[in-house]
Amino acid sequence: MRNNKPQPKNGTGAKLYLYGVNRVRMEEVAGQMGVTLDVVEDLREATLLVTSKKYYRQKPQKIRDAESSNIPIYVLKGGTPVQIKQL
Repeated sequence: MRNNKPQPKNGTGAKLYLYGVNRVRMEEVAGQMGVTLDVVEDLREATLLVTSKKYYRQKPQKIRDAESSNIPIYVLKGGTPVQIKQL
């Protein structure tokens, strides 16, 4: 009998581009949850942009670039650990 579940591939995790979000705090929360983050420095390499509500409202060029490139954007209401865990 064949297993029809899709098998995860190596390197298929989300590549996060952080904009206006504290990288150290993100990594601390991820470590507490036992998750590793793949944070990239170049928006073109990202599969998800994570930003704060403040920056998203201002619509800086990086956010407009992500929108035009169809990169999903996750907006954190605040940079608290509770908000980050919901990501």
